[in-house]
Amino acid sequence: MRDQGQAAQVTLVYRGHEHLLDEIPATDHGHIQAVMFNLGYLPHGDKTRTTTSATTLPALAQARAVLAPGGIITVLAYRGHPGGQEEAQDVERQLQRLAGEGLQLSVIPSPGPVLFVLAPERYD
Repeated sequence: MRDQGQAAQVTLVYRGHEHLLDEIPATDHGHIQAVMFNLGYLPHGDKTRTTTSATTLPALAQARAVLAPGGIITVLAYRGHPGGQEEAQDVERQLQRLAGEGLQLSVIPSPGPVLFVLAPERYD
């Protein structure tokens, strides 16, 4: 990012995604155009450190709270690790609850991760 002159446009936060509301300034709530989640574990990282429903579900609700009208939330959920399948199922249920008010849920399955898209139009 520094090499591209974009470092001033990015803030790296070393906290869990369940702290999203705390980290995004209140003045930006309702103005975020896109929130993207990549669930599972860090590639080439410690496979015992994974995302879980306990933190992901609150993060999704917080993402919906900061989203601008016409915005989009995407979730790429890897299911191959212990708890991954359950987390993906919980994410789908949570996104179904968050749909409405101009947002529709699309579920795009694959043999690996499943992609969830909460957006003004369907993608599946």
